[in-house]
Formats: sequence, structure tokens, C-alpha cells
Amino acid sequence: MDEFFRNSAGGDCEIFARQFMTVDYLEEGGLADLFYKTEIRRKHTQNFRRTFSRLLRLAADCDVDGIIRNSLRQSAFGMLDRRMEMHQPASTESVSTPA
Repeated sequence: MDEFFRNSAGGDCEIFARQFMTVDYLEEGGLADLFYKTEIRRKHTQNFRRTFSRLLRLAADCDVDGIIRNSLRQSAFGMLDRRMEMHQPASTESVSTPA
């Protein structure tokens, strides 16, 4: 964990998002449980998804070619957002992200 914080402090702002993408989390019950099992996890996940969705909308509004939006969607944060969406239980609040 110290290494992750060192990398983050050194300018690698996507280190934690990439960690979510590369670890299996079976001990947590899988990604669905990791993102949504408890109220606090669900709130953090939904907050991330709402914020990322807003960022995509802002990018779409200022970039007619879609280059910024597409770059965001292909970043570690974009891939994490799609994983959160993929593992979202039907009983939780849906956050729509622009295509």
C-alpha cells in the first residue's frame, strides 16, 4: 500500500484505478461485492460513477470530435467505471454514462 501512495504522490494518479482492474478480489466476494456490498461502498461507487459521468458530459460539450471523451473512456478511470457498471446489481441506483 505504501508503494501505491508513493506512486500516487509521484504523479501516477491512476494507480488505484489500475489496481482495481488487475486484482481479482475473490476474498471480497468479487468486484460486485467490493463495489456494492455495503452502504459505504455503494455510496463511494455511485459517487465515482456520477462524477465520471459528469466529466464525460463536459468533455462531450467542448470536444466536437470526441477525442477527449474517448481518451477518458480508455483511461484506467474509464475502464474502472465500466467495471463498476458491469458488476452493478439491479437493486442499486443506475448511473448513465454518455456513449
